[in-house]
Amino acid sequence: METLKTLMEAIQKFSDPTFALNYMVSIRWPQGVECPHCLQSTGEVHNRVCFIYTRKIWKCKDCKKQFSIKY
Repeated sequence: METLKTLMEAIQKFSDPTFALNYMVSIRWPQGVECPHCLQSTGEVHNRVCFIYTRKIWKCKDCKKQFSIKY
């Protein structure tokens, strides 16, 4: 992701919800989206997830649980 250098640039970029979500995803999961439920319960990293665009959440294809960028 690109580095934001000024406050005005950050305000302009983060006014777009898609940019904001993608930026936070790149910070939280630099290697790709991983299911936090599987990591917590089994200790294994599962990255077989699908994105539910209308709700802005992911669903794990292994444990079937849903999670967001916040958890």
